[in-house]
Amino acid sequence: MINFKDRQDVGPSAVIAASLLLLLATLVYMVVVPKPTSAGLASGRARSLKKLRMDTANAQASGESSRARTAERLYEGDEENVTARVLAGLNGRAQRVNVQIAAFRPQKAQPIAGVVELPLTLTVTGPYPRLLAFLKTLQTADSKVVLRSVQAAAAGGATNAVTATVGVSVFCADSAPAAALGTTHASARPVGGGNRG
Repeated sequence: MINFKDRQDVGPSAVIAASLLLLLATLVYMVVVPKPTSAGLASGRARSLKKLRMDTANAQASGESSRARTAERLYEGDEENVTARVLAGLNGRAQRVNVQIAAFRPQKAQPIAGVVELPLTLTVTGPYPRLLAFLKTLQTADSKVVLRSVQAAAAGGATNAVTATVGVSVFCADSAPAAALGTTHASARPVGGGNRG
């Protein structure tokens, strides 16, 4: 019996009242909420499957878009051809801002996650403002060259020339022959003029 008048019965009475309320709430839920039907379950599965297909299609489209954007930044061909094209492009950029590439050293190619990195080291000379202008040309949207490092030093004497050692990388699709990409060039190549940009 529920009795809230006697102090000793208040605790057990509260527990009984709470239990009765919980039972009532469960009964109301069972009456009001309809039972899941096989048609409803099938519809839910169909909705889940449709959402999964849409998510998969969106992921594939996003992946294809990413691959297309990445392909725009990659060079095609073997190391020698890519290096020659990069050198021609760098010479063109250097001529536009009136600095000189005094040396150009390709380093050992490094395969990285489906692409091949070709690290290159340049020695660039010219007045400091023009040298900065050259470095900015490497960071434009149309440049496939990635600037890695710059070390600059004054040439000394009365000249305002600065000599900078610039580390850059270019990336190739991994379809180039492995033997060609494993070569190392240790010697500096002096750069001639008149190359196309």
